[in-house]
Amino acid sequence: MSNDKSTLINPVAGTQWSVAGYNNDGAMGAFHPTPWEFHQQAMNAGTAWFGGYSISEGSNNTINCEIMTPDSPKLADAFQVCFLGKDRFIAIKDGQLYRFGKKIVEQKGHGRTQVMPNER
Repeated sequence: MSNDKSTLINPVAGTQWSVAGYNNDGAMGAFHPTPWEFHQQAMNAGTAWFGGYSISEGSNNTINCEIMTPDSPKLADAFQVCFLGKDRFIAIKDGQLYRFGKKIVEQKGHGRTQVMPNER
C-alpha cells in the first residue's frame, strides 16, 4: 500500500453515487433518491448535508469523511468510505456496515458521463 496521501486508486472528485443504507442486522435497504456527490476534498447529498474527506493514512482506497447539515454547524456524522474497484464502495461507521454506493456519474472534462444507467 502506498503512503502517498495525494492520490487514491479510485479518484472520486467529479463523481456521483447512488447510496443505500444498512440496518442494524447488516441488511441493505433501498437506494436513496438523492445521490452523493464527491468534489475535490468536499462532498454533499443535494442540500441535505455537506462535508469533506481526506485520504486515510496508509491507504490508497479509503477516505475519512465528516459531514454536517445546513441547519447545524456541528459535526453530524463521521465514517470511512472504502472503494471496491472503480464503481462500488462500502462505508463503515463505528466498525459496522453503514452505506453501500454504486457510481452513477463520472465527470470527464467539462461534461458528464452516465456510468450505470437505470441502476439507481
